[in-house]
Amino acid sequence: MVTRSGTVRPLNSQVEGNGALFLHSLAKKMLNQSTNKAIDNNSCETTTLPTYSAALRNPVPNHQKKKLWHIDAKYHCSLIGTCVSIADLRKIAKKCGSTNFSQLGDFHLHSTFVNGAIKTDHHIRLLQKHLEKKYASVAQRFHATKHETQSKLWRQAVKSGEAAGAYWALLTNPHTTQKLLEEALGDIHMMSHLNGVSIRITQKQADEIRDHNRQLKEQLRCLEQSKEEQRHAVTHLSHKVNITNAKNRELQKICDRYRAGEPQAEITDLKNKKNRLARSLATLRLDNERNRAENLELRSTESALKSQIQHLRDQLRCAEREHGSMQALLITSLHNNSESNETDDQNPAIDLSGQSILYVGGQTGRQRFFRSLVERFNGHFHYHDGGLEDGSQRLESLLHRADVICCPIDSVSHEAVNRVKRHCKRLAKDCLLLRRSSLAAFSDALVQSQTDAQQSSTAN
Repeated sequence: MVTRSGTVRPLNSQVEGNGALFLHSLAKKMLNQSTNKAIDNNSCETTTLPTYSAALRNPVPNHQKKKLWHIDAKYHCSLIGTCVSIADLRKIAKKCGSTNFSQLGDFHLHSTFVNGAIKTDHHIRLLQKHLEKKYASVAQRFHATKHETQSKLWRQAVKSGEAAGAYWALLTNPHTTQKLLEEALGDIHMMSHLNGVSIRITQKQADEIRDHNRQLKEQLRCLEQSKEEQRHAVTHLSHKVNITNAKNRELQKICDRYRAGEPQAEITDLKNKKNRLARSLATLRLDNERNRAENLELRSTESALKSQIQHLRDQLRCAEREHGSMQALLITSLHNNSESNETDDQNPAIDLSGQSILYVGGQTGRQRFFRSLVERFNGHFHYHDGGLEDGSQRLESLLHRADVICCPIDSVSHEAVNRVKRHCKRLAKDCLLLRRSSLAAFSDALVQSQTDAQQSSTAN
């Protein structure tokens, strides 16, 4: 018989015959009607089904793990959305060989799998195999424990960001209580809200960085244009100097010829011309000196512009790296650690092994991103503003507990830096001085710290 909780028990011999057949036929008819309605609408909303429908069609053998089609339909949307990425769904759909799947958007593809999970069709069985393989170790750990330990393991998984595998293990365990299932469903629902807020914040900051990048590129273009104009001016002045020198040489030749014995009248006339030309030459020489001074000034300006352009290029590279780190964090939040074995090029995978990371100074508004990065690397994050509001006593207490100390020199006073150095020297701890207070610089420092620690342990 079918119980109110959705489990299936063997029918007693007293209800065999036509009565049992009628009950089975009625439940099957209700299931087909509800399932067809859900698939036609292409919606991820769980269609209202009798709690016993999936169990009646596909009864769960005693003491065996549940399949997708054994799980209550109200959990299918959260299960597939949390434990399977859209990319994996498309790979599974491609294996089925149907062209209908390739024409569906992400939402409708998700809805198709959710609404079909109560059946045992080919694509659902492929999805079942994928989930079993992906979360085999987690499911084995959960299935080997009692209920009290399962509840503790679930809370630990939520805290560490590994809720996907734990959620699959709870739903497939035939001994999981309904209370624990409802608690897990509520936790998954609230995490989706929190992830949505985090994504919106990160996206806003990414947009701001892109706007800043566009402004820097425009400034760089203007400076390049100004540099080109200055180069043309220098070329023009050099051409004028060459013309003046040529005129001087020509006048000198004329003077030399008449000194050798030309007629007196012509000599007088030429002397007058010489005087006029001498005055013109003096004027040209003054112009030449001014041109030289302007040329030197232009060269100095060009050198300053080159330095400014290089500085802007450095800022642009730093902003692009910061933008890459923000995107990496956004991608990590979107996938919700569902593909934890994959890492991006900007933030290589490291394991801090529970180390405490202290960040002194920097911009207070960025500490939540630093905290997310450290916790992603399995560490503990602590922050001190360098002495503006937090006291020196708290700083000394944090330094005692910290394993790694990071201090950006561009966003903290010299006094605070010297105070951190003195404490680190007294406590025999290394202090990582960062050139910038960016997320990229902090990530690089963590990677370098981890690399140095590994090399030190290898040498020992």
